[in-house]
Amino acid sequence: MKNSKNKLLYKKQFDNVKSLNWINDSILVQCSKNSYVIEWKKDYIKRIDNCAYIINEVCRVVSKESVIIEVIEHGKYFYYLYNYCENYLTLLAIANLNYSSIKAIKSENKHIKKILKNKVNKRDLRFRNYTLKNEYYFLHESKWYLNDTLLADTLFIDKCFLLKNGFVMSINNFHMPSRVLYHSYNDIETFSSIEDNKIKFKHSYLLDNKLPTYFYHDNKNENTIIFIHGGPKSSYLPYYNIIIKYFLNLGFNIYLPNYPGSLGYGIEYEKMLDKKGGNIEIRYLKNLIKMLDGNIYLYGESYGGYLALLLSLQPDLDIYKTFVVNGFTDINYQFIFSKARKLMDLFFSIENNKKFNPINLIDFREINCEVVFIHAKKDYICNINQIRMFIDKYKKNYGVLLKLYCLEKISHQLEEYDQQLLVLNSIEKEVN
Repeated sequence: MKNSKNKLLYKKQFDNVKSLNWINDSILVQCSKNSYVIEWKKDYIKRIDNCAYIINEVCRVVSKESVIIEVIEHGKYFYYLYNYCENYLTLLAIANLNYSSIKAIKSENKHIKKILKNKVNKRDLRFRNYTLKNEYYFLHESKWYLNDTLLADTLFIDKCFLLKNGFVMSINNFHMPSRVLYHSYNDIETFSSIEDNKIKFKHSYLLDNKLPTYFYHDNKNENTIIFIHGGPKSSYLPYYNIIIKYFLNLGFNIYLPNYPGSLGYGIEYEKMLDKKGGNIEIRYLKNLIKMLDGNIYLYGESYGGYLALLLSLQPDLDIYKTFVVNGFTDINYQFIFSKARKLMDLFFSIENNKKFNPINLIDFREINCEVVFIHAKKDYICNINQIRMFIDKYKKNYGVLLKLYCLEKISHQLEEYDQQLLVLNSIEKEVN
């Protein structure tokens, strides 16, 4: 690859790349459902069974089919001998975070034991920290520079590793699945051939420079959808999302606000929501809705589902349809039954519960639009029983039966592609 420029190593698009590693002049791409070995010289790809763990790093190649991998779980580093052709794992060692001790080495192979000791004892985390800092800059600016040259402004690097003359990375954005790419250090060629120049998301501070938001807007579009993330200590980043892509294909404007309480914009912004849940962020989101024209759709997951429902109960807003995905409808129910009760205590106070609690608000206020609930049958963060209680109470008060899609094969987080697809199947039935 000495003289290579930007090179798409294989035409395949990948969903949710979890790890990217170099093995025997090949690239191991680990996705949420399957893993792949790309032999870039032959333009050949082989699918293998997925590893049981997310690989943080391939530490050493042992043979043509086996490598030592590092896995980070529960604050510790685990080292396995991984035969990726037979999908066989052998635990070798466990190290604590500062690598001051090795809990166990089970390998009887002296060569592997020596490799492992050298790796664990001599590990240097400085480069990893440096890489993370750079990724943090890229993903919040949505731009990618090399020596003051703009290479790309719509692509996000989610995984990357260094080679002698360049680096290999997986890149994606909201509407493009991950692709694996090689980039030479000496090359300043832009990535226009990979970018979709027709659809460019921007990252700007809206509402008088107060609300950081990713958005795509075309004045010709009549419909707009606002995505509201969960957490709330989270944030939207330009990762591929099939639900976003679905609405883009339908001709929607897309807005993804990182409301107060979101991560990545400073500690002061993150703490704005403490003990003020359902209040501060609602003001920002209401102002965003009021500045937009046409039919407004809302889509919220988890805490974002709660916010979407709360916005649907505001009499001064004109909303067309709301999708509440794995959200909650009763703050008090969450305090008693949810595994996230400690998180609830951080954002809500007893005095404010009634003011911002949807199940209390429907005693004297109707929903201002059509609301569709989509929920995991077994959700231990936001139990589905509170959704059913809300639906029953609303029908009793107003004679309207709200829709509920109860899905068996999804979890609360919706991290897997297949789970997102099940949610999308329900949405498709409701979008005109």
